[in-house]
Amino acid sequence: MELIELYIQEVTRRLPEKNRADIALELQSTIEDMLPEDHTEQDVKEVLLKLGDPVTLASGYRDRPMHLIGPRYYDVYISLLKMILPIAAVISLIALVGDNPFRDTGNTVMEAILKIIGKGISSIISTG
Repeated sequence: MELIELYIQEVTRRLPEKNRADIALELQSTIEDMLPEDHTEQDVKEVLLKLGDPVTLASGYRDRPMHLIGPRYYDVYISLLKMILPIAAVISLIALVGDNPFRDTGNTVMEAILKIIGKGISSIISTG
């Protein structure tokens, strides 16, 4: 029974206070219905595995969606990312070249090129 109580506690602590008691009772009765009369600890583990992760189960009880970008705006978001990220990468590379890696007189051409490549990769990753 301790596993069941821990599971219910994990689910309900992620829910609003006003709904916790009702959902705990509902979950308790659901688990008891799924268990055979003379259940063992192994039976309890199997039932809890069927119910799934407590976090996922708790999100199913919430009355609001748990995502940042919903299906309504997802396509627009992806198309904007495809458009903005290359532009940002090009601007980042232009700024890198504008930084003038040849200004240090001690650098050879090869060192300057390697410096540009290294900073370019890091700035593109940072911009992304």
